[in-house]
Amino acid sequence: MEIKCIQTGVFKVNTYIVPVEEGKVFVVDPAACAFSGDENKITLYLEKNHLECVAVLLTHCHFDHISGIRPIKEMFPKAKIVASAIDAPEVGYGMINKTCLRGMGLENLAETLMNQPKPDTFLSEGDDFYGWKVMITPGHTAGSLCLYNESEKKLISGDTIFYTGYGRTDLPTGSDGEMQETLKRLGREIPFNSDLYPGH
Repeated sequence: MEIKCIQTGVFKVNTYIVPVEEGKVFVVDPAACAFSGDENKITLYLEKNHLECVAVLLTHCHFDHISGIRPIKEMFPKAKIVASAIDAPEVGYGMINKTCLRGMGLENLAETLMNQPKPDTFLSEGDDFYGWKVMITPGHTAGSLCLYNESEKKLISGDTIFYTGYGRTDLPTGSDGEMQETLKRLGREIPFNSDLYPGH
């Protein structure tokens, strides 16, 4: 099974369905919710394809990447909710997302965020996540992470890298200096011919 991309949520985030083993997957950055009118988009795909979600991985804590955790957790109660140890406390309606929603006029999403399950597993630099290497890549947020699969040369980059640029650094805990260092690091450590799976 190849990685499946489903665009979800208010900003059409690239949500990835990543195979773990036969019939089992983890989901990256689910954003499907009632507010954006696509609440069941991910769960219907999993059900239709007879897939069990074993984990929900969050590349960072921003509202547009986390608003769809609950429907998956309700369908798969044993699925772990996973984020970097740095960003995990901000998942939900914390300071960062309060600031983001106010600035973008999306305060109506507040209740959705308040009702999202919190991460229960925390990742650090160098951890192995189902065969993917965890890379803590600050810049977009302090605890943004990327996943790299060395054997398949695939990088899941969240909002750290896009196809034609990189994530904004002007939101709380963002840092342009850290982003530049992160980009240099990725340029050194990730082969140029790797496949990129960005957040947008």
